[in-house]
Amino acid sequence: MQRINEKQLTQYYLSHDIQNKLIALMSKSVIEEIMHRVKQPKYYAFLLDCTREVSRVEQMSIIIRFCNSSTGAIEEHFVGFIAFAETTGEYKTNSILQELERNGLDIQNCRGQGYDNGANMVGINKGVRTRILNINPRAFSMQCGCHSWNLLLIDAANFSATAKTFFGFINKIYVLFSKSSKRWDIVKTKLKLTLKPLSETRWESRIGAVNAIFLQFDDISKLWQSVQINCESRY
Repeated sequence: MQRINEKQLTQYYLSHDIQNKLIALMSKSVIEEIMHRVKQPKYYAFLLDCTREVSRVEQMSIIIRFCNSSTGAIEEHFVGFIAFAETTGEYKTNSILQELERNGLDIQNCRGQGYDNGANMVGINKGVRTRILNINPRAFSMQCGCHSWNLLLIDAANFSATAKTFFGFINKIYVLFSKSSKRWDIVKTKLKLTLKPLSETRWESRIGAVNAIFLQFDDISKLWQSVQINCESRY
């Protein structure tokens, strides 16, 4: 890099196209090694998790779990993302089967499938789990315990008027400061912990939003008062 920066080399291969090609080659090599390890014990399980990225595209991460034939240890390896144009159980099932086939994995050798508890994933009639079981009855399903607890917490909190009022107040404080770039700049300079929005998907992560206010309540109260004074001075 030093020789390149000092222009001692006139020919080098650091353009973005070449870098992308090198990354693709390394990725292919890593995936091939993972699949070689998976095929040695023959049987495997896959774990899937869907999320919507910043560009609003639904993506699913794929993790393959298997038993190392040499050490006997359980291994898990991330092997890629699948972008979904549709969110139906049928479309997702076909996409999963195509991805497994592309990596040379036989669905009949699958002995486990794990998802969150979304209706399109674990629905009893048209969910991905049911469709996979219809193809391979030995691909036993493992529901995500964390997601089950998350759904339970959401329903319990929504049932409580006190909890709804509390979290509504937390969210209003965040909105008050975040909707104005000037107020948000003040928050970043005056507070050690940045105010956070309430997570809609992972209820337990709301502790971050609560702590930001609980641990800095006096400072936030002063900021709130200064905001009110500034608003009144305009009129």
